[in-house]
Amino acid sequence: MSATSHSHWDERYRSLEPDFTPAALVVNAVSLLTPGRALDLACGAGGNALWLAEPGWQVTAVDASAVAINLLHQEAARRALVVKTLVADLETGKLSLDAGAWELIVISKYFQRDLFVPVKQAVATGGLVITSALLQEPGKKDSPFRVQRGELRGFFGDWEILLEHEPEVIASHSLAEVVARKPRV
Repeated sequence: MSATSHSHWDERYRSLEPDFTPAALVVNAVSLLTPGRALDLACGAGGNALWLAEPGWQVTAVDASAVAINLLHQEAARRALVVKTLVADLETGKLSLDAGAWELIVISKYFQRDLFVPVKQAVATGGLVITSALLQEPGKKDSPFRVQRGELRGFFGDWEILLEHEPEVIASHSLAEVVARKPRV
């Protein structure tokens, strides 16, 4: 992602009222889990990270926008929550993820094909990946930031798929969603 793209996201977060609402997919999938270590990639203003920190998850949140991370810090302080943060461009491949380090990795409304191999390696045995991404609209030019039907599921063919959802009719903001568990050896 270019510096221009980052400045676009910084401007977006400066101009909009921050939304700290967690994704319904995250709330539903995580509500029955015991808190552990969670990584929220492309976290934006941190709605998922904040929600995870409330019941005691040890959360690290990563985003390319320093403005979004600052909003997350302010809201975490207001709620007296601890969320570790990192400003990092996921597209550079410079973010190092330790193998088996996380019980949960969330990638909400973000898609980057080459991120799934290191993410799958970074999840602990029995841990979850919760991911959602915009679906490619029929008749529109393909975008590297949108998934094709069934593509998210394909990244987790060797994992237990706990939830998969794609709408029958795709509109501009339709999401593909997958919750997958890393198999126990």
